[in-house]
Amino acid sequence: APCAVPAKQPCSDKAIVAQLQKADEVADKALAAAETAVRTPGFGDSVISSAVTAAQAALGAFQSIVSAFGSK
Repeated sequence: APCAVPAKQPCSDKAIVAQLQKADEVADKALAAAETAVRTPGFGDSVISSAVTAAQAALGAFQSIVSAFGSK
């Protein structure tokens, strides 16, 4: 039986590496937004203000995703 063709290493494809780097940057921004939201003074004191703060952080993360990957 013939030997199996070795799988191509994902890191050898520059386009894949670029996508992974973009994803890493977006994830970092999303984590920073979440951290900022929960560290905002008064976060958790009011359900409404906490929801607004969380929504603003989520919007910032979404904008980072759209900026990094573009809309299609």
